Amino acid sequence: MRFFVICGIAAAIATVTPSFVASAQAVLLSPEGAEIERRLRESEQGYDIAGRRLVIGQTLAEDGKAHHTFPVQRGKTYFSLALCDDACGDIDLIVKDAAGNVLDNDEAKGADPVLLFRADVAGAVEVVVSMKACDEDACEYGLGFHTLRGNGGRN
Repeated sequence: MRFFVICGIAAAIATVTPSFVASAQAVLLSPEGAEIERRLRESEQGYDIAGRRLVIGQTLAEDGKAHHTFPVQRGKTYFSLALCDDACGDIDLIVKDAAGNVLDNDEAKGADPVLLFRADVAGAVEVVVSMKACDEDACEYGLGFHTLRGNGGRN
């Protein structure tokens, strides 16, 4: 009887708690996704990270775009990085405020764009990921969005 009650509680939590579902999905990462996650976490080395959000296991076809929204606090500095699998030749990032103003962009050719910006107002920003070159039907990418402590520099 206890087993069924515990399973019922877990099922109820899973239906109302997105982080529970996200944790379960993390187990299902492809080998490429797991490597991207490892590289994203490795990229944090040397930064004074106060908070992080990772978007892992996403795919885009060439010329595809994905839009991700993140909350920001006024006066805080943010660092964002995208990485993609070996079939990806070029991926770009743009971050926009709620009014659509570009706060930073990295559209240089490459598979590891980086954004660094300070939020002038509290609210949300949109990070647009654009897959510019992919040798497969779709390429897998990951996106890290980090809040930095202090002046936002490296340790």
